[in-house]
Amino acid sequence: MLRSTTATIASAVDLLQRSMDEMTVPAAVLHVQKDQDVLLSWHGGQAQDTEAVFSIASITKPLVCLAAARMLEHGEIGLDDPVSRYFPEFGKAGKERVTLRHLFTHSSGLPDFLPTNNLLRKNKAPLSEYFRETCAVPLKFSPGTDSSYQSMGILTLSKVMEKVRQTSTCEILEEEIVRPASLRATSLVWSDEFAGKLCKPIPTEDVEGSWVWNTSYWRNLGAPWGGAFSTAPDIAKILEVLLQDGLCDGRRILQSHTVRTVLLNHTALLPDMSPVTARRFGWGLGWSIVKSGRELHGGSGNFGALTPIGAFGHSGATGTICWADPKTGFSMVLLTNGKMPHVRRILRRCCDIISELGRTSRTIPR
Repeated sequence: MLRSTTATIASAVDLLQRSMDEMTVPAAVLHVQKDQDVLLSWHGGQAQDTEAVFSIASITKPLVCLAAARMLEHGEIGLDDPVSRYFPEFGKAGKERVTLRHLFTHSSGLPDFLPTNNLLRKNKAPLSEYFRETCAVPLKFSPGTDSSYQSMGILTLSKVMEKVRQTSTCEILEEEIVRPASLRATSLVWSDEFAGKLCKPIPTEDVEGSWVWNTSYWRNLGAPWGGAFSTAPDIAKILEVLLQDGLCDGRRILQSHTVRTVLLNHTALLPDMSPVTARRFGWGLGWSIVKSGRELHGGSGNFGALTPIGAFGHSGATGTICWADPKTGFSMVLLTNGKMPHVRRILRRCCDIISELGRTSRTIPR
């Protein structure tokens, strides 16, 4: 078993190292954990250590949703509140039935990106401009009847959070998640502390507007759908909180019922949801719930064929992925700055390798 485990670990590291030699992946940090035990913490390429900072792209979404879940816990917002209760101007173009639950679960019918997305980025538009256009855009389908990945839905959720708290989503994330979990290098906007530690993302041909990632505009925009910076250990700690029923270092930062709600497959429970969609895809509150291997659906599109069914996680267009399996307590975080679509194969292959390791091994030599 030990020999097999060592060989499995070596195959994941070799895959990443070969990708660095080919410059497909300039930098990577791989973190594997079982419950509270760190089993593997590896870094390579431009990542000087395992605390290297990455632009995590869409893994931002579940972090913002966790902060919103804390607001649910406090009774500040409700899952079935219509968005128009907070923003009457949103309830136009057939959007009066969109609720916060729809925003959390990618079932609102809002688009992923606006038709003017690239223009907004080129003009260095503030988030208020993105939201103004989101209020005017028509829905792709009736709320709760289908699932379609929607960055503008997470933007809308963040605007509700900000209206209730009268502060920025960045501050809410800091107050509700970063400080309680003692995260060391996670922020929705740039910090000078990241200088010298950041592995810059490579713009990619299959992500609209990705050229903007390394600009000061994007770094300070605070895009709640994809603008955060973090490290592999910080993201692993968030996964651990959810696996440990809301506990972090013995302190409770999420109530048990909140964790259950966050990880519940809401897609299957929406009464008007398409049965075909419900069978294929699952969304908790911001987290993708793995239904089958290699789901091609927004934030879950980079999972491997062997990623455990029932695991929760997310991925990002900058070459990042994380998941955790509640059944085994096994979790994986892989942060890279690889170029899509080339890095997608590497993310999936690493997911498969680590998934197999989770099924067959109890201990991993450090």
